[in-house]
Amino acid sequence: MNAVKIISLVFILLPALAPAYTGDYVWEEKFKKTMKLAKDNNPKALYSLGDMFERGRGTPKDLEQAAIWYSKAAAKGHKKAAFKLGLAYLKGLGVTADQMQAFKWLQLSAAKGYERAQFYLAEMFENGLGVTQDLEEALRLYIQSRDGGYSPAITRVERVSNSLAHMAEIVKKEKELKSKAALAVKTRATHAIPQPTAPQFDTLTILIQGGWMRKQHPIAYMPSKTTECKTTGTMIECLSEQQTRNIGTTQIKFNTKAVLYNIKDSGEFKISYRNNVSDIDAKEDQDNSATHNIDLGWQDMEHLLDCKLLTASELSCIKNKTRKLQIVR
Repeated sequence: MNAVKIISLVFILLPALAPAYTGDYVWEEKFKKTMKLAKDNNPKALYSLGDMFERGRGTPKDLEQAAIWYSKAAAKGHKKAAFKLGLAYLKGLGVTADQMQAFKWLQLSAAKGYERAQFYLAEMFENGLGVTQDLEEALRLYIQSRDGGYSPAITRVERVSNSLAHMAEIVKKEKELKSKAALAVKTRATHAIPQPTAPQFDTLTILIQGGWMRKQHPIAYMPSKTTECKTTGTMIECLSEQQTRNIGTTQIKFNTKAVLYNIKDSGEFKISYRNNVSDIDAKEDQDNSATHNIDLGWQDMEHLLDCKLLTASELSCIKNKTRKLQIVR
């Protein structure tokens, strides 16, 4: 084959041999330079490579490669890389989700003062993800994140503070009730008063009467001013009006569908509910990573409550086996 034919063949094959990725020349050059620096184990370069792979800048987007380079930078103490690696393990981005690994790397980054890592570590403590639930530690970390300038932590500080205050009030009331109960037992023993029987309720009728509230707001998963409910046999089904919630800079609109079941004359019953998101309004110029797992439509998360009537106008619930709620009307 002569030289002319060889050159012609090369030009014919060039389009087929060209890489699939085509991108910005400036970023491609930056990627090449960063790769050279990374080979010398430069922590900043290692982190930058992870960021380029994550965002698809100068190279095709590859979350697995991003996690690899973040891991190399995190191992050298780079706080942002440690955060990115922890978040990857928490969300399963380019790696298999692993809450223990997520906690390890988020804790390392948070200890170095990175406010976003402090936020997600606080979230793990608040919800008991891979660690024993600890609202006081969650509050401490949320405050650090807020004071570091991470705005989504502002509402979290308020929420956890209210939860702790409410729990303290519940504990106080429980101690008072136990004290009164102990005194009553002592009095009955002294005067030989017969042991009273447990109260009986027409629980279904009491619940469907509605008006149930928590913290002076109508409840979306029980009969209240914001729900339409009906009885189906021994169960109650409720659908709420549209609700709005702000998470950081993101506004979410949703309604709630709930079922009250296993209703007993002792006042005990259970609630199961899920949320249906109809709109997510996130400001494009703000960091909305705190809500990036929320999609439109019915959410996968199903909330479960174990409840008991204390009186005809007061009840107590345990939500998701962790949070104690006081509900009145």
